[in-house]
Amino acid sequence: MNNLEKNIMDDVIKNPNVGRYVTAKKYGISEKLARNILKICKSIINEQEKNIIDPDERLPIYTAKLEKQKQRLMDQQRIERKIRNQIRVENCLSDYTNELINQLQETKFKTPIITHQEIDKNKTGVFCLSDLHLNELIDIPSNKYDFNIASKRLKKYVTESKKYFKSQNINNVLIVCLGDFLNSSRRMDELLNQATNLARATLLTAMLLEQVIIELNEDFNLSICGVTGNESRISDEYGSSEISMTNNHDYTVYEILKIMFKKSDIKFIGNNPVEQIVKINNNNILFLHGNQIGKGNVEKKIMEIKGKYADQDIIINYIVFGHIHSTMISDTYSRSSSLCGGNNYSNSDLQLSSRAAQLLLVISDKDINAIKIDLQYSDNYIGYDIEEKLVSYNVKNINDVKNTKIEIL
Repeated sequence: MNNLEKNIMDDVIKNPNVGRYVTAKKYGISEKLARNILKICKSIINEQEKNIIDPDERLPIYTAKLEKQKQRLMDQQRIERKIRNQIRVENCLSDYTNELINQLQETKFKTPIITHQEIDKNKTGVFCLSDLHLNELIDIPSNKYDFNIASKRLKKYVTESKKYFKSQNINNVLIVCLGDFLNSSRRMDELLNQATNLARATLLTAMLLEQVIIELNEDFNLSICGVTGNESRISDEYGSSEISMTNNHDYTVYEILKIMFKKSDIKFIGNNPVEQIVKINNNNILFLHGNQIGKGNVEKKIMEIKGKYADQDIIINYIVFGHIHSTMISDTYSRSSSLCGGNNYSNSDLQLSSRAAQLLLVISDKDINAIKIDLQYSDNYIGYDIEEKLVSYNVKNINDVKNTKIEIL
């Protein structure tokens, strides 16, 4: 291609609407050559137009690129926050553990245990401890609750239980811990500020239950088993695995009680914190907290649970649980109320009328009988001793505000 043709092409590209006749006449060339040059120029122009992206088309491309960068930054920040929160939780749990160890070292336990002669081996009493929520503060017109009131209600419960068990000629009693002994502080600000408070509340709970156990042992041989609840979990996420369920204040209290009574004849049985089967006088009794059953369609849930165990060739004769804070006694199951009674959540959000109460059972070879012990009013009872040094540090007080099978023989 000579210089003349290049000049013609540059001119045509700048003025693409010029025809072959005008081009041929202007540059003194044949129309045939002018037509070929125009054809080449149109090809070049079309190729250039293909490479030019309309601004409206470029915008989504740039937007997508920016969104990718933004998302990458957000993911990095989320991971960093998660790591920081995990470090904070570990620090809080470390503080909680250290404070609990300090309090245990400073506390002297008295656990005198009596072994009683058995009168009737064919009957066993079941003493349920469900939904104590001992560090909860309730101050509504229909109900008051703190550690001192809880102490009185526990005293009333033990007193009335002893009367009932004696009337049934009971010698052996199984104490069943159904979970939610404490409310856990799972929000970050609570964790950061209340490690000491929770440690002392945990120990205070264990010391109250120690007195309950000792008084019951005055008249009965005792065994103890337990499951953990949902409100007392330490981590924010709720898991149903055995590992997750031991990350729980209920489990901590249970282990402290085992240490307190390790040199006694009291048997701590079972190792499943989720669902515990105990064989009592040829009856398979299933104990669980009850959050897996819930409030509605209880009969259906009970049948589903029984069916699950039937597939494992285990026949469940009776199920005992808590969680809802409302007593229900049926032919095949019983639900215990709570020690704390009604609060704003149960009264308003759940629309559930509740009273402080606990559940007793008497189980023989052929009979399973359950009764409720009403604990709402306990002013006439002198409560168990409360260690003042444990309540002096921010423990809630209403005056400050206005698949294991175990046989029991």
